[in-house]
Amino acid sequence: MMLLIAAVSAAAMSCGGGGGGADSNGALCEQCGDSDGPCQATAVTTGDDRPSGCTTDPCTVQLRCVRKVDSGQRRCFPNNPSTGELDFRYECDGSQPIESFAPTITPTPTVTPTPEATLTPSATAPTPTGATPTATGVTPTATPTPEEPEEVEVTITITEPTGTDVPAIFSVTVTYPASKGSFIGPDGVDCDTADFNVQDEGNGTLLLSFTGDAALAGDSVDVDCTFHQTDGASLTASELGGDAGTLRVTFDI
Repeated sequence: MMLLIAAVSAAAMSCGGGGGGADSNGALCEQCGDSDGPCQATAVTTGDDRPSGCTTDPCTVQLRCVRKVDSGQRRCFPNNPSTGELDFRYECDGSQPIESFAPTITPTPTVTPTPEATLTPSATAPTPTGATPTATGVTPTATPTPEEPEEVEVTITITEPTGTDVPAIFSVTVTYPASKGSFIGPDGVDCDTADFNVQDEGNGTLLLSFTGDAALAGDSVDVDCTFHQTDGASLTASELGGDAGTLRVTFDI
């Protein structure tokens, strides 16, 4: 009976043990497991002790309790910090970790809060589903109404310089800058023609003809005419010329 109890006790002490016992502190390459305790969460490695994937020195890595490839003993092997997976080329106590027992660290996804949708009141009336008619005709373009030429009132005075009465029959030639307009209105030459005849072809010459049909008295005669200017023009009295033989011709605007 005593021999049987001793044999059972010896088998329990050697089963599943990773070694190390209380001497393991869970640091890099330390023994770990049920009897040795867990690995530390991270370890700071420097120089040649750094695993693959370290780009800094010192380099902080995560530790995982994994069995060695050549024995049942488990050690605290480092992860590759670039991939989050176990560094299978790293050796602890002259042995690499066994790949079939190596867990892969899955990064914890960061939850991005999704903004709540804002309810938009829907229309109460039904929305027509038919095609919206499109105008196919040519859009008419408004034709600007031409502005009427600005009118200038011109008084032509014919004077007998000797002080005697003006003759009953005479003619007056009035010149003007044709580029600025003419004395031609909508209904013809725009002059008061009660006592004489007028002629204007729009070429810069206005002809007044007194034929003796009207009784003229005094040493001067006034003739009122309207000059129709082109857009932007501005006629001055100095631009008008007059010829009536011995009679004097003056202008007032």
